[in-house]
Amino acid sequence: MKKKKNYTRTDKAAYFFLLPAAVIYLSVIVAPVCYSFFISLFKWNGIGEKQFVGLSNYINLFEGDKIFQPDLDCFDYICDHDHCTALCSDTEQAV
Repeated sequence: MKKKKNYTRTDKAAYFFLLPAAVIYLSVIVAPVCYSFFISLFKWNGIGEKQFVGLSNYINLFEGDKIFQPDLDCFDYICDHDHCTALCSDTEQAV
């Protein structure tokens, strides 16, 4: 049979010192993330009435190719410009 650990004064002090960090973490990180998810379930402009739409905002986000369009535009910009072509051609000449 395992013996239960008796908490000493130092163990309680450690939790006491961790409490402010936990409160700050919960109020600065966890609470805003949870509230953002809650707000994302509504159609709302920030001023008027909220209209509950559920997960349809996420469904609209992932439909079609529009979610990857900024990535593709950035890739096209990088690959289509002369500085990339010049860099690649210099490398080929060195080999």
